[in-house]
Amino acid sequence: MRPIWIPIFSRVKKTQAVKEMLLDSVTPLPLIDVVKAWHGRRPMSVGTGSESAIAEALLAHLGLRHYFAAVVAADHVKQHKPAPDTFLLVRRTYGRGARTLRGV
Repeated sequence: MRPIWIPIFSRVKKTQAVKEMLLDSVTPLPLIDVVKAWHGRRPMSVGTGSESAIAEALLAHLGLRHYFAAVVAADHVKQHKPAPDTFLLVRRTYGRGARTLRGV
């Protein structure tokens, strides 16, 4: 039996490849209108299951990063979405109780 060779990419190369593919095809969702309407009225953050490098690159590419006080990504927590860790870290970032934060 012949061995099958599968290319193994480093985490950095994989992240870069994903960023390049996403940046070529991504467009903002209609929800961005809500973000723009609330900008400056309430502090907003992003909680994502993506790695921070990808999330930051996408937000910057779309010209949206300045709308958000913080980006909490999968690589910032031990258990990412759907576990609550991402959103608990967002809450700690603001120093507020869970009842004062809203998710969209």
